[in-house]
Amino acid sequence: AVPCLRMAKGMRHQAGEILCINHCRGQLCALVLAGDLLVQMATPRASTLHYLDILLLINYITSTDSIRVSTSFSPVCLPKYSEEGMLYVYVDFLPNELELSQGDLCLVLVSTSPDPARFPELMDASRNIQLQLESSGVIREILFQMHCPHYSVEDLEVPQLRHMLYKQQDAHQYTASAYCPPYDGRAQQQKRVMRMYQALRHRTKRFAAPDHSTKICFHQYTNELVCLHQTKQYELYCCFEPLCSVEDPAFLEEAMSWVAAWVRERAGELFILSSPFWEDDSDEWQDTSDE
Repeated sequence: AVPCLRMAKGMRHQAGEILCINHCRGQLCALVLAGDLLVQMATPRASTLHYLDILLLINYITSTDSIRVSTSFSPVCLPKYSEEGMLYVYVDFLPNELELSQGDLCLVLVSTSPDPARFPELMDASRNIQLQLESSGVIREILFQMHCPHYSVEDLEVPQLRHMLYKQQDAHQYTASAYCPPYDGRAQQQKRVMRMYQALRHRTKRFAAPDHSTKICFHQYTNELVCLHQTKQYELYCCFEPLCSVEDPAFLEEAMSWVAAWVRERAGELFILSSPFWEDDSDEWQDTSDE
């Protein structure tokens, strides 16, 4: 699933509008990334970008140092879109006036054409997008949110909760709380939490009900208790302090229901619920947010 930057729904909508208005001929999609978090994306009406291809793009951009030196136009293969051909990615890192350490803000324009003559067109589009994002205040809002991209488990007001991760099934996006003690600043401990979540998911897959009904799974470790609540709409993973016990399932189920309700109430900020699109044969764009 794709991680998204938390931001006001109106600002995200405005970013999508700007991406659509400034699309180029032969463009497959436009994305705004805040480090490894997706801010907004837009595509033509007839095309979509698979979430695995989005993750591949994010990984390529965040792990390739050479593209940070100057604006780049590079070939990439996005296998879910096409295994037989290459796409061409224009990457432009935006000025970071707040000098954030959490990541860089960049604009990604994906083209289906390898023609070098398209580079100036993409460059002009990028400049226009940046100017409009800046004048509308969207860049300022994104940079502000990047200072603290994750909320605290204290915001959820659930006793003994250490961490949570919520995956929106249909959108293939997820949101997660910041790591608190004893996991904050300790990469190995954070990976261990993810592995415990992964182990729970594998258990539910192994014993999945044929009707895909709701499943709740707990596992007591020495230093924590981890839980998974899986439905058709979402997967919710929670990590509790070790004093919590599987012998008190009523508390755990109530706590997870509270967390799920908290996320749903803020879904417009935490997820990209709908991405705008432009018409292939015109400069008009459409948005599905009210459909």
